[in-house]
Amino acid sequence: MNHSSLQNLFKKSLGGILEHSQITDLVSDYLAIEKMWSKFFDKMKSINLVIVAEAPLSKDQYILNKDSNDTDFLPKRTLKKCISAYNKNIDTSKREKTDLMRDLGIIIIEAYPFSLNPSKHKKNFKNLKSGQLKNLFKEARSWHLDKKLETIQTKSTPETVFAFRYGRNKDVIDLIDADLNFVRLSKKVAFGPIDEDKLVNIFANFN
Repeated sequence: MNHSSLQNLFKKSLGGILEHSQITDLVSDYLAIEKMWSKFFDKMKSINLVIVAEAPLSKDQYILNKDSNDTDFLPKRTLKKCISAYNKNIDTSKREKTDLMRDLGIIIIEAYPFSLNPSKHKKNFKNLKSGQLKNLFKEARSWHLDKKLETIQTKSTPETVFAFRYGRNKDVIDLIDADLNFVRLSKKVAFGPIDEDKLVNIFANFN
């Protein structure tokens, strides 16, 4: 999809929420994020775990950006523990976070293509009304989320696990009418740290 078409799609969804200049910046962020995602996906052999996230904060803080900071969303220390449960032959000492994700067969897909960062955008996923969130999701899913779900099928198996990170994202997960059983990876219902034991057990069960 070219830049002009994306600009029109973003404007259609966000026209009443953000200013024109902000929408233009989000389109640029989206294109950069998609490039990182495609590069990561192309190097994967198979997918063991699909985590559906809400949306990236920005291209600079995107999880597949090797220059981004490690966060509690999917900590590197937890990935190392997953590797120990999954394949003890992999030396994690010199592996980057993205390498560990690829070794484990973890792919992240976002429900929304819009990087609404609370530090930059007064209106974001934390304060938009439920109806607005549903409309944003429905307007973008055919060209964003549905395309991602279709793309990952080529490297998924019947054993591939689908999960979501935070309980507060359950509403959007329920809008995905695919025949998928999602596992919640947060310890607490809404927010909170990752349930490390649950994640490690997912990979232990692949053996």
